[in-house]
Amino acid sequence: MGKMLLFVVGIIIGLLLAGGVYAYFFIYNKPVVNPSPSNHTSVPFKPVIVTKETLPVYIQKQEMVKSLPDSASIGLKLYNFNSGEREWEESYVITKGKAVLGSVDSCDLVILIHSKYVPALGNFCPTIQKAKTNGDFGIETNMSQTALLWKYKGMMKYKDCLGM
Repeated sequence: MGKMLLFVVGIIIGLLLAGGVYAYFFIYNKPVVNPSPSNHTSVPFKPVIVTKETLPVYIQKQEMVKSLPDSASIGLKLYNFNSGEREWEESYVITKGKAVLGSVDSCDLVILIHSKYVPALGNFCPTIQKAKTNGDFGIETNMSQTALLWKYKGMMKYKDCLGM
């Protein structure tokens, strides 16, 4: 009798697990169906080409920038090595939902990136990761790591994008 009860409980648990797996994969994770007519021709993806002039507008449209803390202040400095030495180009100040040309002296942190990556920033995360891999990306800050992590704790969901 004890083995039979154990067998029945095992069958019930197995059915519940199978039902849970079924529900997870086939009910809750349904693919999004395109509501457009089936005769719709798809337009190939065309990457956004960013310029130094359009960079502030492009940056402020990014979800990452809209998610910044209210008191955030991030500098973005572009540079090149055209003369064989690092030459500073434009600097931008990024705050919550906003990016403007300006001085990065009082920012919480300053992001340094080679200007050759600007046109590819339309594909933001892979471009940042490539620049970091190539040694063309850096971050400077005067804040302690603890203070920085606490202030920007809501940004941790973007750490993979920034190659952290």
